[in-house]
Amino acid sequence: ALFVTHDLDEALAIGIGAASVREIDELNIGRATTLAMRRALEALPVRPGHVVVDGRPVAGLGWDHHAVVGGDGLVHSIGCASIVAKVTRDRLMDEISQAMGVDMGSGYPSDPKTISFLEKWINDKGNPPPCARASWETTRRLLAHSRLSRITDW
Repeated sequence: ALFVTHDLDEALAIGIGAASVREIDELNIGRATTLAMRRALEALPVRPGHVVVDGRPVAGLGWDHHAVVGGDGLVHSIGCASIVAKVTRDRLMDEISQAMGVDMGSGYPSDPKTISFLEKWINDKGNPPPCARASWETTRRLLAHSRLSRITDW
């Protein structure tokens, strides 16, 4: 998510960018994040005069930018973009949960609801759900455990 301001009180534009589960698995999380950032920049209805990103410089972003480590706590527009991204992600997780008819939790690796959902899905179906990254360590661990259980049950 990007948040463009012309002053500290009012947003001029907001751009949202995302990468799919498949893109994350194929590219890796770092490259997929860069892709999502580029999409967010391209989604802006106005071209920003200055781009500031949280963290380290982003190779391949395709836009001149300034990186600020810990920027979400130091730079107003980065903090705002962080909030927009979190709210957008939470809403997407809610939509996916409703579409699948199950509470998947937050989708974060430390969330017991998310782990429980993944574990049940993988045990029932033998593969991860379409909304889960196969490259995610939790998914890989649950898949390995499920396969091992099936071998020992045989």
